[in-house]
Amino acid sequence: MKRILAWILTGAGLAAGQEAKVLPLTLDQAVELALAPEGAVRLQLAGELIRQAEAQRGQARAALLPGVDGAYTFRSFTNNLEAFGVRLEIPGVPFRPPNFVGPIETSDWRAQFAWNVIDLSAWARYRAAGSRLKAANLEEQAARNRAAADVVRAYTNLQRAAQEVATAKANVELAERLRRLAESRKAAGAGTGIEITRAGVQAANERTRLLAAEEGQTAAELRLLRAMNLPLVTRVQVLDELKYE
Repeated sequence: MKRILAWILTGAGLAAGQEAKVLPLTLDQAVELALAPEGAVRLQLAGELIRQAEAQRGQARAALLPGVDGAYTFRSFTNNLEAFGVRLEIPGVPFRPPNFVGPIETSDWRAQFAWNVIDLSAWARYRAAGSRLKAANLEEQAARNRAAADVVRAYTNLQRAAQEVATAKANVELAERLRRLAESRKAAGAGTGIEITRAGVQAANERTRLLAAEEGQTAAELRLLRAMNLPLVTRVQVLDELKYE
């Protein structure tokens, strides 16, 4: 499957005028491509909804968990006693004690623990977030089922369209042979002009049916590419044969 994705990435950016490459696919490979992370758009949207629901559930759960907070403060300072109105003068002492005291170092450790054991609204939000997450998972699974069903339907339609094109080509070849046979018979004197005209009209009708079948095949191919979220310039060759039971 990685080789198929790499093939698509290298072949999708074809320049104008280049012939599109043909991607051979089985039904299982087509379904796997649609269910890949880069596959159907609805799967990408469903995955985004799951991530949002998980984030909301995590936020609601955080409100129920205990909270621990801590702080540490360290100070180193020097005080001027005169700034506080303190003057140290001792009678009879020929010198004065210093007015500055310090440096003084202090450490302050604080811790806080909080836990809302009974918070009915928080529990209600948590249960609601869990329900939304469950619903998002169910929606994602439903989106996967719908994407797979769309691919199976589109692949089957492309199989049928390819068989119709093959049948139309065979009818064109048969009509052309009958036209040439009518011309040969007339040249040999065993046929008539009306037989040539009738054979020519039949050949023209078969060519018209072939064009319609090829248009139907192209439309079915585009529907399959959209279901797999692949570039519309990609050409698809169905490898599984359509079986009628």
